[in-house]
This record gives sequence, structure tokens and C-alpha cells, in this order.
Amino acid sequence: MANAVNMIIADGQATPVNMTLVPISKDNAGVYWFADIAEPNPLFRRTASLSLKAPTRAQKERKFRATIRVYDPTPDITSPTTGTGVQPAPSKAYELVSESTYWIPERSTLAERKDARAFGRNIQNHPQVIDLLENLVMCT
Repeated sequence: MANAVNMIIADGQATPVNMTLVPISKDNAGVYWFADIAEPNPLFRRTASLSLKAPTRAQKERKFRATIRVYDPTPDITSPTTGTGVQPAPSKAYELVSESTYWIPERSTLAERKDARAFGRNIQNHPQVIDLLENLVMCT
């Protein structure tokens, strides 16, 4: 893998805002981690991970497995719970996670890999997929 570098990614707001995901670590499993360190509280930082697993000899059809995950936390809304006005410690209400996994045959061509990446990106813009992900509605 090439050196990990900052990734500038636009969010999905009505007026998109770019955020910079900075490489923060590589874990013991070889997963590279990136985070939006502009968010001062690490609990609420958007993060992403990239991993690439090489084929093993045991596989009948040798394939690489490339996985991209994005984590988007939402903070809990808290208010002072005592008469002292002391704010409770920040906490995460929930986290949206998206994952894309590509199984790439060892003998695939660069043109095939480019096509698969573009097709995977483009299918997410189809109205049926948008309805599924945004409105939680399955096709009938």
C-alpha cells in the first residue's frame, strides 16, 4: 500500500462541507485508520478504515479482499441533570456505519478493477438504492 495520506472528503449535507481525514494509525491487523481531527472530541470524530487482505494458498479461486468502512457518530443531547448546572460527560447516541467490500480475483485486469470500482460507486446513485438507504424502503 502507498503511504497513508490525508483524504479530503465532502459530506452529504445540502451545502457540502469538506473534511480532512488524517491518517492516525495502523492496527495489528494491518487496518489503516483515518479521522477528522478537526472535531475536538475523539468520541464524535468521523473515521474511516482501509484494509487489504492478500489471497491465501488455501483459496480455490485466489482473491484479494479490499474493505472500506466509514463511521459517523451522533452525540447524545444532554442537559444538566442537577441543580448545580453541571453538564454530564459527553456520550455517543449511535453511529452510522457503511462498508464496501471488494473481492478482487488475483488474475483480474486493471481495467476490470477500475470498472468494478466505478460501478460500485455509481449504483449508490440509483433511485432504488437511495430509497433503500435514505428512506429505508425496499423495492416491491
